[in-house]
Amino acid sequence: MSNYDANILVPTGTPQCSPNPTVSFYVGGTNNPHTLTSTQPAYNKWKIQIIDLSSFMGDSIKIDFITADCTAGAHFGYAYLDAMCSPTKIYVNGSINFASTATVCDSAVLSGPPNLNYLWNGPITSSITNVTTQSVVTNVSGIYTLNLMSGTVTLNVQTISLTVNNSSPIFVTASNYSICAGQVTTLTVNGNGPFSCLWSDNQISKIYMFIQLQQPVYR
Repeated sequence: MSNYDANILVPTGTPQCSPNPTVSFYVGGTNNPHTLTSTQPAYNKWKIQIIDLSSFMGDSIKIDFITADCTAGAHFGYAYLDAMCSPTKIYVNGSINFASTATVCDSAVLSGPPNLNYLWNGPITSSITNVTTQSVVTNVSGIYTLNLMSGTVTLNVQTISLTVNNSSPIFVTASNYSICAGQVTTLTVNGNGPFSCLWSDNQISKIYMFIQLQQPVYR
């Protein structure tokens, strides 16, 4: 394991100090929380940022956060931080997908990681265009793109190539539905799959030869 002092720039949005008069912020004191003024301490609401640390996997790193006060004197030079380490990948049917491809049967629920804003786009036939929910449901194969956002600012973009196999009902047919002792019938498993077979005697073929060894006993 290696140790790094990582110089990572974390964008925090537009500065609050002059000459940026169009920036909105919140104030403390008796006017809290929504009155704009230069006579009370000013602060931003929580901002979400994503730092891609995938290139440091297996290493120990240190991230330095630098704050500063403002010459206008309306806010203080410190910041509160809350952090979590989790993948920013797309979830497929509830399971995180580290690859850029996935194959499912019939349909898929695609989801983004929690606590962000979302913008989904998919193939034209999927009708998924600029969808802002955390999850989308689709039965169409193609490329899906997820913009992970804080408000309207894109923090990270994820894509996945989804293949949807449309399965059909699985059923068994017989070459002869009525046999006596010593006779043979062929049982065949039908369906587009993908699927696997396991018969009662542990055979796994889709085609099964069945021999009637004795006449059934009726009581």
